[in-house]
Amino acid sequence: GGTTEGLTDLNIGLGLAYSYDTRDIAANAYKGMLFEARALYYSKYFGGEYNFGSITIDYRQYYKVSKTHRRVLAWNVLAETKIGNPPFSQHADVGGPFNLRGYYIGHYRDNTAVTAEVEWRQMWDIDPDTRFKRLLHRLGYTAWAACGFMGENIVKYNAVLPNAGLGFRFEVQKRMNFRVDAGYSFVDKHVLFYFNMTA
Repeated sequence: GGTTEGLTDLNIGLGLAYSYDTRDIAANAYKGMLFEARALYYSKYFGGEYNFGSITIDYRQYYKVSKTHRRVLAWNVLAETKIGNPPFSQHADVGGPFNLRGYYIGHYRDNTAVTAEVEWRQMWDIDPDTRFKRLLHRLGYTAWAACGFMGENIVKYNAVLPNAGLGFRFEVQKRMNFRVDAGYSFVDKHVLFYFNMTA
């Protein structure tokens, strides 16, 4: 939608949020979990332009496979659904550097989006007793497989979006990595690259 001036929506709402977080460090967790649930209601009575609701559930789990932090298995499920008549700008979407890497963010939109991802993270477990080995000790990689579902509601889907990728990690400082990810979209048949400073 939109006009020559762009797309502008005014949405005002109220809601509740619940969060349970046992991760050791949020930016680069080695163990623990995060569970968040949010419910929001937007209304013209509050001064907005639309009446609709939004429900989001975010679940992330991290499992340290080795005694050190060098190998971590992570998985997450994110579900978002809109109820009523949300504007185009508030539809659920997927894609971007943290959700279905390989799909352009916002390219796929609908009332409901559900994504699930499993990721293996490994840093090279090398005894850093020389300068070269200390450099190798700071290198690592990640591999993931994921899938997204888009549709009118939580049980009726019209798009299935499989995804996989590989990433490179360089530990700049403790628990902070420079990351380069290459995600492949099985639907759009292309690879997208991402550069970031997190896990």
